[in-house]
Amino acid sequence: MSENPDTPNERTTLDRRSYLKIASGALVAGGTIASVTPTTATSSVTNGDIDSNVEATTATPDGFQYDEVYDVVDDLGMDPSGEEPIDDILRENLQSNTKLEFPDGTYRVTELVYNYGNGLHDFGMVGVEEGATMLLDTPDSATQNPGAMWLSVGGASDSYNIQYEGLRHDVTDAPEAPGMQINVDDGLLVRDVDHHGVHDGSKGPFIFGVLTDDGSGLVEGLRAPDGAPDGSGAVGVFVHQYTKGDLEFRDCHVGGFPNNGLYESSKSTGTVTVTGGEYRNNNIANVRLAGSGGTVRDCCVVIDDAHSSSSFPTNMRGIWLFADDATVENCDVSLTADVASDGAIVAAGAGTTTIRDTRIRIGTDDTAAMYAVKPKSTPAPVVCSGVQVTGDANHTGSGYPGSAPLRAFGRPNSVFESCCVSQTGTDRDGILLQYCDDSTVTGSGFDVTGDAVVLDHSDDVTQRCNSTCGASCASPSCSSEE
Repeated sequence: MSENPDTPNERTTLDRRSYLKIASGALVAGGTIASVTPTTATSSVTNGDIDSNVEATTATPDGFQYDEVYDVVDDLGMDPSGEEPIDDILRENLQSNTKLEFPDGTYRVTELVYNYGNGLHDFGMVGVEEGATMLLDTPDSATQNPGAMWLSVGGASDSYNIQYEGLRHDVTDAPEAPGMQINVDDGLLVRDVDHHGVHDGSKGPFIFGVLTDDGSGLVEGLRAPDGAPDGSGAVGVFVHQYTKGDLEFRDCHVGGFPNNGLYESSKSTGTVTVTGGEYRNNNIANVRLAGSGGTVRDCCVVIDDAHSSSSFPTNMRGIWLFADDATVENCDVSLTADVASDGAIVAAGAGTTTIRDTRIRIGTDDTAAMYAVKPKSTPAPVVCSGVQVTGDANHTGSGYPGSAPLRAFGRPNSVFESCCVSQTGTDRDGILLQYCDDSTVTGSGFDVTGDAVVLDHSDDVTQRCNSTCGASCASPSCSSEE
């Protein structure tokens, strides 16, 4: 089974002609679009010394045009007891310019419901009282297609302004748990969604996409901490392969998935920003960015419990950067499980990868805290500024692999500045530069059991103002179970 869940399922590819229009650059047709637009806000952090302006996505449904607003119980007759399915009523009311409000109750879903490829716009499903729960009780007959979606909306070149907010999903009894997907040109707003129960489905619970260059979206407060069974191939949150716009994930919690936690498709050309939240014990990658210019900021990433399946590969990375010119900023990353891993942070994209003011604990033997691999295209540097590494990982093998927590390979002109490395395990170096000519290590402190800086086929490397007389490095502040 592949590490890369990039193959769309049948439900994802409904109305493929609409996707082809999007892929060829078709413009949004008509309508008033309430964009989820980036606005500049000052970043304030508690760990580290960041003092800069950052782009933060703000979203409001105020610009959405809801001509009809229904209480789904009083106005539409949905059963809030969880006894009678709501499928037919929901299907009939998946209409543009319509908002469906769900009061406290349990709403049973037994069939797949969709309005996909038809230009749905200005549509909302909102839990207006705490406890509004979608009971996903789809039988095997409804989910014959692996990865079936109980709700599919958007997906056409004139689909925009879709709101999904304040709803709880219950998949504890679903024999083949279905997912949901919302893909729009612009105006995606998903907030305060709690996915409860182990997702016993072959794919995963969520697919989101922003399908035009100028489009934007926000997913905020989404929680899926219960994961999925090992070997199932389920992805926690999948960013659609045709994503071209800006999509921010803010304060989300995703844990325990066997095939990536938050995963941006390698075919995506959009920009994904991950701000805050927690990503815990997801196999392959907890957060994986592709596209261009992606950022992971203020996040907690923890790997302290290993996945294991004979039918699925195990490689538990913390943050995996395939995005060009990606940035990791003010994150806490802890990798302590006894598990195969390329590293706590793995940089594989083109362009300059920047990692700043980030704290990493590495307790997994022969594993890097940060590993910048050689890009497939033009070699480009990695810049580590204010990165602090602690831990007791050992180097148990021979040769360079696994010998240092900070490693760059095929990355000339790389920069390591104001870093702090403390490694108490056996035979651990500080920084390993391989084929990294003209790089710089400056103003950094080392307390390691091996060598502070090791050069392998790396010429003209500048080293200045570094200390090897001990270092007091900050550890991640969020490694324990909350």
